[in-house]
Amino acid sequence: MWATGDHMSAILRMKKADLTAYAIEHMSRVINYVKRNRAEGTNSNAEHSRWRYSLMNWVNDPLKR
Repeated sequence: MWATGDHMSAILRMKKADLTAYAIEHMSRVINYVKRNRAEGTNSNAEHSRWRYSLMNWVNDPLKR
């Protein structure tokens, strides 16, 4: 099984026509996870927080705009 970040990177490099149903479903799960966790935010130093590193594992750095 791929690490989620590696898996998402591979999916993002695919052409739209090459996406499988599984890839689309996985992307949907990742988007929902990131939305929920970004909404929670963090009260501590975000740069070195578990919250940020967790989101970065899902190919999303909350400190980048």
